[in-house]
Amino acid sequence: MIKKLTIFISAIFLLLSLSTLQAQRLQAVHCISDPGLNVVDVYIQASIITIKLEDAGFRTAYPMTTIPFVGIPLKLGIAPGNSTSINDTVRSFGATLQAGLTYAALFSGVQDPSLYAPNPDGRGTRLNFTLTNAAREASTVPGSVQFSFYHGVTDAPTVDLAVRNGATLVDNAVYRDLSAYNTMTPGQYIFDIKNQAGQIIAAYDVDFAAYADSAMIFFYSGFLDPAVNQNGAAAGLFAALPGGEVIAFPEVIPNQPPFVAAPVANQTRDEDFSAYTVADLTTVFSDPDTPVLNYSVSSDGNTVPSLNGNNLELASVPDFFGQSEVVVSAGDGEYTISDTFLVTVNPVNDPPVLAGIPDVTFDEDEQFDLDLDAFVNDVDNSAAEIGFGAEVIAASVPQQFGGGASGIEVDVDDLIITIDPLTHVANFSSTADSSGLFTVVFTATDPGSAADTDTISVTVLPANDPPLLANPIADASILEDSGENVLVADLYTVFSDVDNDVLTFSAVAGAGLSAAATGDALRVTPDPDFFGDVEVVVTADDGMANVSDTLTVTVENVNDAPTPAMLLAPVDGFMLDDPTLPLEFRWQASVDVDGDVLSYEWRVVSEFQDTTVAGLSDTSFTFDGSAFWQINTTYHWMVNTGDGTVMVASADTFALIVPLINSLDDQPGSLPSEFVLEQNYPNPFNPVTFIRFALPEALPVRVEVFNMLGQPVATLVNEMKPAGYHTVSFDGSELSSGIYFYRLEAGSFSQLRKMILMK
Repeated sequence: MIKKLTIFISAIFLLLSLSTLQAQRLQAVHCISDPGLNVVDVYIQASIITIKLEDAGFRTAYPMTTIPFVGIPLKLGIAPGNSTSINDTVRSFGATLQAGLTYAALFSGVQDPSLYAPNPDGRGTRLNFTLTNAAREASTVPGSVQFSFYHGVTDAPTVDLAVRNGATLVDNAVYRDLSAYNTMTPGQYIFDIKNQAGQIIAAYDVDFAAYADSAMIFFYSGFLDPAVNQNGAAAGLFAALPGGEVIAFPEVIPNQPPFVAAPVANQTRDEDFSAYTVADLTTVFSDPDTPVLNYSVSSDGNTVPSLNGNNLELASVPDFFGQSEVVVSAGDGEYTISDTFLVTVNPVNDPPVLAGIPDVTFDEDEQFDLDLDAFVNDVDNSAAEIGFGAEVIAASVPQQFGGGASGIEVDVDDLIITIDPLTHVANFSSTADSSGLFTVVFTATDPGSAADTDTISVTVLPANDPPLLANPIADASILEDSGENVLVADLYTVFSDVDNDVLTFSAVAGAGLSAAATGDALRVTPDPDFFGDVEVVVTADDGMANVSDTLTVTVENVNDAPTPAMLLAPVDGFMLDDPTLPLEFRWQASVDVDGDVLSYEWRVVSEFQDTTVAGLSDTSFTFDGSAFWQINTTYHWMVNTGDGTVMVASADTFALIVPLINSLDDQPGSLPSEFVLEQNYPNPFNPVTFIRFALPEALPVRVEVFNMLGQPVATLVNEMKPAGYHTVSFDGSELSSGIYFYRLEAGSFSQLRKMILMK
């Protein structure tokens, strides 16, 4: 119990005279476990000023007290209760308080550590104190409770503070550690104090329900083992509130773990045993404080344990024998205990399983082998230890084999089956000229005389004579790109069949040639532009056997013409405004599948003129036609491609127009005397046309194209142009067919013309 707070009168007058001092807040908590210091006085001395906090009992706290010292070295002394002066202190400590902070000082330890058990973590236990400048007098989170945790039990190890079945609030707290504040919702909790192995050292009932908006310091004090600590107080959990109130939290009796009351006896069963109940687990496990436990069971996979309510049941794994380990566990939500028992499974001989032997069919006068090991399985024995036997139990001749009215007969002795005792390969054969349908029973027997059988059908087919190659087909030659060629009109002249069976013919050719046998004829067709030797295989099939003939077809090379050149520029309908300048002609290269070296022949013609340049290797040619071009004349230009054998004309012939210069009085070098907007050429056009105009002076020029609604669709010119003759092109590839208008604006001059786009 805290009796009173005494401040020496002389100190009060001195404090009032020191205007520079500022009041700070400090709370002292008595956590000293030494029985000789159950009641203490705390002295706080600054120079000649001394504050005495009197008669603090063990596990009590002073209210948060104003300490008017800032930046001044303080002496904190601990003295037995009813001391007369600071000179009675048994231990002193130094500290300096800072302005505006709230402090808490927690005193713990013993006067003579040699008389007490040591701290397990090696921490010193001599009387000491822990000072924090982050103490709180209320929760900083409205509606919540906040607390820090102080570890003051000298003989306790590193501990964790955790909510039962919840989060860990304080982790790895060693003796004299003071944690940061935790924030909790007001309510009732079970707090567990655990060691580093996760074992609960103690548990406490912490009721926060009435402490919303409060802040407090939890202190864990006393001894874990009072008997070796001078019979001091036992460890407990308490909380100090800023007003000096101390809450003692009731200790909760720790949960007792379950234990094995009656271990499950080891079990012995025969292989492939049926499921049975091993034990009622409520008799195997017991728990003093948890009557209903949670059970689980597992095994090493050699047996199948399961739970049926509280009963442990056990089933076999097919064909397993030997020992299996089963583990059964019981848990109370906190602790789990296990019991392990062994199950010995005695072997029981299992008969072999013989199944899946396929029916067998082979030709008369032939043989057939079948490996029987592939169709037997014995979990107890290897295939090498199995013995096989075969018995023919029935024989008949189907009508389609000549049985019945023909009088052909067969008996069980006509099918001969021998089984190699080491390899277990069954060999099937028949007596000479025998065919028919037989029923055979195979038997597999293990060393313990357990056996299994499988029954199959064996069909011996009447012998068929394969077709014959009577007259091999001679090698042949055909021309490249010659289309379909008939090499043999009747393949029956090549192949024959002594059984007079109807033959089916087929033909397969290598790359570059297609081959087919249709209408009993052999037909081949070379791929386009292919030449070379190709192997052809012709096959005759009577439905049961076949024979083939191979010949070589030589496809002789025939020269292929190159592809036509594609004209690029000048474009079709190009207007040559200045015939005095050289003009470049360009075209796209031709392709020759034969790889021949190509040459080009450029040619331009008009009604009265014709000029040609041959032997060109490039795909462009610049023509100086100043002495050739005639005004008001339409020319056509083209390019021929030659590979040394053939000459191919270009895919197109483009028109080139030299306009009538004197229509605008525009001899080369002269300037027009008036504004002129000519009709576009060509018109109608698709998709490109040319528009020519004349300017007598340099002016800003705008040439636009409009649709029938008067909406602009293109701006061809929008810039300053010099005096002279000008030509612009218009590409209508993005527009639909119809009537369009183009307008020239130059200074105050404006003229509109109509043109037709026809796709």
